[in-house]
Amino acid sequence: MKQTIRLLLVFMGLICLAFPAVPVVWAADAGGAAAEDGIREWMSLSPEERAALRKQYRIWKSLPEARREAIMNNYRKFQALPEAEKERIKQNFVRYQSMPPEKRKILRDKFIRWRNLPPARKEMIRESYRKYQDLSPEQQREIIHRYRHWRNLPPAERNAIMERRKPGRGAP
Repeated sequence: MKQTIRLLLVFMGLICLAFPAVPVVWAADAGGAAAEDGIREWMSLSPEERAALRKQYRIWKSLPEARREAIMNNYRKFQALPEAEKERIKQNFVRYQSMPPEKRKILRDKFIRWRNLPPARKEMIRESYRKYQDLSPEQQREIIHRYRHWRNLPPAERNAIMERRKPGRGAP
């Protein structure tokens, strides 16, 4: 999973750099000005950039066709986004890359847990978040205060509270 996400993110960044060089491959059969432009752009890259692109191309070609299609679909979706959304995604990526490995792992684990939740549970969480957003700042602070208190309770006490809150048992 970690390698797949990293590869996708690296590919998305490099594909932006690689597209100017792609006409060399695509337009070579057609000949003409497009192929010459692609060759000029390829030659304008530094040897390090060309080596990086060759390596990425080998990685790309080693991926199963279905995976390549999924990456390209994600790339097309990204390209279709408004500039502000693209910028937000790029900033989040930079922030993610700057996190220590432990924090990245925690974030990945949370993402995987979220992805594996049943759709009904996801919708319930989204609805709760929407309701939270509608609360006044004071009410939000009170919820945060209660959560922090809850989080610091011993597990046995939390479990006892949850048992009392089960349907049919009445509120605590």
